[in-house]
Amino acid sequence: MRGPRCLAREGLTHGDLTLGSILADRRGKLALRDTGRAFAYFSDPSDRFAPADDVRALAELVHLIVTGRSPVPMVSASILNPAVPEGFARALARALSEDPAERGHISELGAQLRR
Repeated sequence: MRGPRCLAREGLTHGDLTLGSILADRRGKLALRDTGRAFAYFSDPSDRFAPADDVRALAELVHLIVTGRSPVPMVSASILNPAVPEGFARALARALSEDPAERGHISELGAQLRR
């Protein structure tokens, strides 16, 4: 899904990634339904919505889709669904980190999940 990455490239954060903001076509291709709150972000950590928030929200959605459950701390997605490759599960775990600095950029998450 390129939408969150495109927003980040323009200096925006979606700020409201939910299941309702994602559409899927018959082939399973995902797209953003809207641009959410599309906030401009700055490097100030007190910003209301930071890019790391979109990374975590997207990881939560992907986790829900592949496991059928919301993320459980310290439980790998590959434990909840053995069909989830370990590398995919590690990428999700990183993006779900409590520490926003550890989550990485949204484009990194996409690249890691496609491997």
